[in-house]
Amino acid sequence: MLRRNDKCHCGSGKKYKNCCMEDDLNNKRQALKSVGYKNMREKSQKAYLNLYKKIFKFSENHKYDEMRDMARKVFFIMDDEKVNERFASLFTTYCLFDYYTLDGKNIALEYANLYKSNKISADDYNNAISVIASYLSIYTVVKKDLDGVVLKDEISKSEVLTYEFDVLKDIEVGESVIGRLANISGVNLLVDIIVKIPENTKDFIINDVKVVYEHNKDSYSSLVEFAMYNTYIFYRYIQQLIDVDVSNFMNDKVKSNSQTESGKDKSKSDSDIGSGSDASAKTDEKTSNTKESAKSPLESSKSSSKHEDAEKTNDKEKTDSYDGVREKLEELGDKSYSKRYDEVLGELQEKYPSYSAQTATIAAVIDYVVRNEVQGVTQKAISDIFGISASTLGKNYREVKKYIEV
Repeated sequence: MLRRNDKCHCGSGKKYKNCCMEDDLNNKRQALKSVGYKNMREKSQKAYLNLYKKIFKFSENHKYDEMRDMARKVFFIMDDEKVNERFASLFTTYCLFDYYTLDGKNIALEYANLYKSNKISADDYNNAISVIASYLSIYTVVKKDLDGVVLKDEISKSEVLTYEFDVLKDIEVGESVIGRLANISGVNLLVDIIVKIPENTKDFIINDVKVVYEHNKDSYSSLVEFAMYNTYIFYRYIQQLIDVDVSNFMNDKVKSNSQTESGKDKSKSDSDIGSGSDASAKTDEKTSNTKESAKSPLESSKSSSKHEDAEKTNDKEKTDSYDGVREKLEELGDKSYSKRYDEVLGELQEKYPSYSAQTATIAAVIDYVVRNEVQGVTQKAISDIFGISASTLGKNYREVKKYIEV
């Protein structure tokens, strides 16, 4: 070990104290600090994994079986168990932390409420609430050094500091990823996976999400709140971006829709997440927090709304009357509102006899009107029930409310 008055190791001939000693000391201090940051990250990761296991065990109660089935219909693009199994871990995160029933139930939120009866710790409560409030976004690396990685959230436009050195080691400054940051025990942790995306894909996804938000902004206070309650949009993007089977399925779906719609003008407002748009570019995928993930890259992907597809497949025929609407409400609506359904349907038939839309769309609009009279409900929640897109429900609701009292 060099002493202060020894010749410097760099070969300058100067004494060590007058040459490289200060730089060497700073490097040692920074190295120790970096080790400290990594220890903080590991502690945070351990807290998250422990929380995840506890909520997963909590969710095994059979009373949540129906919730899981409903969440599957929202989350997955393909009706293929073999393909969907590749995204099992991502689906579990979505089901536990993100999926809400029509009456506002959420598995992680019900777990967090155990804190009121002292059945879980304050740390578990705070971390659970943090993950529930988190969302998937596109993050662009702004700065990387030994003090951490600064990421810009392209949804909120805010910058956040994380110590995910290893997870982001191959992501350069200026490059972007789809990921989910949650503050666990005071540390911003990337949970699940990250997917590296090029600039053109980033711009496409952000613009597409903003379009969907604009068509549903009456139901949300901000774009961030919209992202919190609609994480399934980004989860579907991930499925398309990293799995060849899903990508090919969507490409075929887009081609089929294009042939069906040939000669017609198709507005982007009719889709949930940009049907037919090209999210081209090869993507890279990394795993965070030891969770399983799919590993197939792709050259290009097309985006489309699962709800829009269901709407086209299950209810293709238009109607210039109201035939079948009552039956659809009986099938999918709440029977306790039957009398009010009839009243609104009758009023609509009388004041807007020329209204032409899909049966499921008219029924969804009526259900949305009626439920909003007695309880707050989002357009997304109703659209999930009737298998249509939230944007289609919103557009038709704005048309219908001109003719009926809401």
